[in-house]
Amino acid sequence: MSTPFRQFQAFHAIMQRGTVTAAADHLGISQPAISNLLAQLERRTKLRLFERTRGRLVPTPEATVLFE
Repeated sequence: MSTPFRQFQAFHAIMQRGTVTAAADHLGISQPAISNLLAQLERRTKLRLFERTRGRLVPTPEATVLFE
């Protein structure tokens, strides 16, 4: 699998499942791996996809558009 695909797969899983932990369980990888893939995607796209609030990820408007 190519890296960009894996990054988008992690993003999609977070959007669908609502948490990094649930996304990691769904994809069968660790929570730190999901967080790393998300950080890579944000650097690659130069978009902030989630606001970090009290340990939770809240999708930004950009993330919502990208997901749709």
